[in-house]
Amino acid sequence: MAHRKRKDMGKTNTVDLLFELIKTNFKLRYNNSVLGFVWVLLKPFLTFLVLYIVFSNFRGNSSIDNYTIYLLSGIILFTFINEGVLFGLNSLLDKANIILKVNFNKIIAVLSSEIMALVNFLINLLILSIFIIFNPVNISVLSFFYLLFILFVISLGLVSISLFSSILILKFRDLQNIAELAMQLLFYGSAIFYPVEQIPGRFQWLIKLNPLYNLIDAARNALVQGEIINTKEVLIIFFVIVFFFSIGAIFFSRNVKKVAEYF
Repeated sequence: MAHRKRKDMGKTNTVDLLFELIKTNFKLRYNNSVLGFVWVLLKPFLTFLVLYIVFSNFRGNSSIDNYTIYLLSGIILFTFINEGVLFGLNSLLDKANIILKVNFNKIIAVLSSEIMALVNFLINLLILSIFIIFNPVNISVLSFFYLLFILFVISLGLVSISLFSSILILKFRDLQNIAELAMQLLFYGSAIFYPVEQIPGRFQWLIKLNPLYNLIDAARNALVQGEIINTKEVLIIFFVIVFFFSIGAIFFSRNVKKVAEYF
């Protein structure tokens, strides 16, 4: 009974610490800001509004139905991935003061950063729903669950990357600049603003090799058109991510004990 009670207290402390780290991340992000938390909603809303006004009458991609929502959903998904990669990369480094003072399972620091990215994504999705009211989508029950599965694959992939990158950046600080440059290149290589069919045929295969393209393309087609596409590619990516997650968990557990040496 006593052992079970201590175990339950450990779980409670872990959840409380995770919640506190997420809350602290939000506070630090908007520290000394006059509008504070309002920026969480105002910034994506104004960004989406500008894009909506600009692209609602854009005819260059008329072959895509509901192009505006198609574009916005792609930007939201990529932003989620971009923030997940960069937040996870710095998850241990940003919490060096806490790690040096408090003894806790360091994977909580990684998870708190990824949940922060997920919360931002959900807020952006909430803002997107306002624009969907004026541009209804054709999502179905089946495509909705397919979309949820894709989001799970993306989330698991972000955690997997962070298990490696959060350790490696402590030894190789240039990884920050490399990651930012890589994400910029991936943005333009993921066909966010344009359909892949507009690329010359001899280069289309290169875009389709990009796992982000396959995930984002499948996710927004599920949302906007209610279509289930790229199932083979998504499943392959899922199994690869599961493998890397397993390896990443081992890598993280073996190296995280020495992180204090690099702060």
